[in-house]
Amino acid sequence: MICACDCFRRDSQAFFMRTILLFSKDFISDIFSVVHSFRSKADFLGLKDLMAITADSLGLSGGHIQFIRKRGVKNLRITVRPDKTVIVTVPWLCSVNYAENYVRSKQNWIHKVFSKFDRINQNHQPAPFSAQELIDGQDRLFQRLEELAGRHGFCYRKVSFRNQKTRWGSCSSQNNINLNIHLLTLPAHLQDYILLHELVHTEHKNHSKMFWDRLDKVLDGKARQYNKEMRNYRTGVMA
Repeated sequence: MICACDCFRRDSQAFFMRTILLFSKDFISDIFSVVHSFRSKADFLGLKDLMAITADSLGLSGGHIQFIRKRGVKNLRITVRPDKTVIVTVPWLCSVNYAENYVRSKQNWIHKVFSKFDRINQNHQPAPFSAQELIDGQDRLFQRLEELAGRHGFCYRKVSFRNQKTRWGSCSSQNNINLNIHLLTLPAHLQDYILLHELVHTEHKNHSKMFWDRLDKVLDGKARQYNKEMRNYRTGVMA
């Protein structure tokens, strides 16, 4: 005997199986849609297209461009290296066209940085100083330092002459001054700027407003001008 309850149970099971089947078909369809979407997204991102973009195509002749796509990066970022390599950090979901147009919009700024590095390279001439040149240059700078200190009322303990890789000069907490041998390649007024810069550090150990006011006073109001001019020069590296 088949009761109504059994019929209802079989009908319910059949309905449930059909529902699962339909759900599975929709679910599989959704998966394929997502996969297709990712494929379309990959085409939209143009991972290979980024590698094909050259500096010349962006109007940056003489340079080299490299695009790096990163997850977690929200904004496009451009970094220019001294060798004129332009590094463009691209957000993961940023399109190729947008990244390319962004770089084009920054052409003037990039060229200004290129020009700055050109000036630095022109002014930077590693000088193979002879022993006698170093001796003569040291004596002259030491004498000039003593003269400037006496004129403006500075006191320092001792001075040394070194081959420093990054700093033109330094002043320790004990007021010992170190001078870079590459000061010999600077114009006379910039040599004085570095000497006075370190002498002012005997009074002010940081670059506070008081420091700049004092330096500006002994340089007749030209401290900022000379500081900006120093950006066209860099220290050399000698073994």
